[in-house]
Amino acid sequence: MKIKLMRELDHWLGLPLCSICGVWCKLTQFFKFKEKVSQKPKQILILKWFGIGSIVLFSPFLKRIKEHFPESKIIFLTFESRREILELLKICDEIRTISVKNIFRFIKDVFCQLMKFGVKGVDICIDLEFFSKFSTLMCFLSGAKMRIGFYLPFWWRNSIINFPVYFNPTKHITRSYKMICRVLGIDVKTTLLELEKIEFSLSERLKFMEKLKEKGVEEKEILVVINPNAGELAGCRRWPKEYFVELIENLVKMEKIRIVFIGTKAESLYVEEIVKGLSTKAKEKILVLAGQLNIRELVLLISLSKLVITNDSGPFHLAYMQKVPSISIWGPGTPQLYGVKDPLHKIFYLDYDCSPCIYMYRTEPALFCRGEIPCLKNIKPKEVIETAFKILMNEEKS
Repeated sequence: MKIKLMRELDHWLGLPLCSICGVWCKLTQFFKFKEKVSQKPKQILILKWFGIGSIVLFSPFLKRIKEHFPESKIIFLTFESRREILELLKICDEIRTISVKNIFRFIKDVFCQLMKFGVKGVDICIDLEFFSKFSTLMCFLSGAKMRIGFYLPFWWRNSIINFPVYFNPTKHITRSYKMICRVLGIDVKTTLLELEKIEFSLSERLKFMEKLKEKGVEEKEILVVINPNAGELAGCRRWPKEYFVELIENLVKMEKIRIVFIGTKAESLYVEEIVKGLSTKAKEKILVLAGQLNIRELVLLISLSKLVITNDSGPFHLAYMQKVPSISIWGPGTPQLYGVKDPLHKIFYLDYDCSPCIYMYRTEPALFCRGEIPCLKNIKPKEVIETAFKILMNEEKS
């Protein structure tokens, strides 16, 4: 299903359904005492539908939750496209997915999950989405007595979420994750929990390197991974195509450099548009792997690279997790919420007065600039190129 259709369905269908469920919740509260944290919950359900980066950042907190409730079964419910990252992170006992290939498959999968909720009850449900009525509805229908989620001053949300957590878009998201742990009685003294690097066996690395060799990559070449995409939710986070062209034309002047484009299958056409704008000489040093890698291969590729250059999107957090230097470009989103403070990772952000504009409830991204995104256009290629050269030169020396 298209994102626009999903948003419309979420709003116009989700709003009355959540409101009805909210009335039921409020009525039943008259006959019940305030819910308390279950000391030995049998099943804990996590809901998160979008955002690889969010899942990566939440992973160490979920491990703390598992440590605190060692006998509990951790179930993660998400869209099918997020299964691979969860399998890689190994942060839950069971992964359940819902497909969005078409509306009929979506409805079927939702009903299957609801049946599972009915057969095996959920004690605690943690909704990691901010504004989704669908996620709020699934949280209610899970049957969990304890429903944790980010607070919104709207009936459809605050009537269902009975353990609200404050979402502050001016502070890092890990601060909110810390509050979720606090609600569960888990003392997390710092938000700077270490992300666990994914390790690959020597045979797996050699096999992947052989795959790259078959595509023309030489053993001694320096790999620079470039992600010109920004996911399906907010395409306005993309740095202009012509800026990426200028960046690459300069990078390929370095000896033994190999530029590797990444992205999903749906993003491969956008990547090809950038490649078309490159000179013949530059194209000789380009490898396009958009739509050709699964998540495990993507993380392995990032691990083998010397630098990742990306828009504000999931590959930035994958580079952070794998401790690979990165350059990330931010505009409609803010690194104050999802960025990191680490010398390995150079962040470009101009902090416009209207930024961030993509975390606002029922507001279209890039609304206030009418899609002009000056916050990205005014980050010129020259400064990004200079930073990339500095990082690569240091890598060569080391």
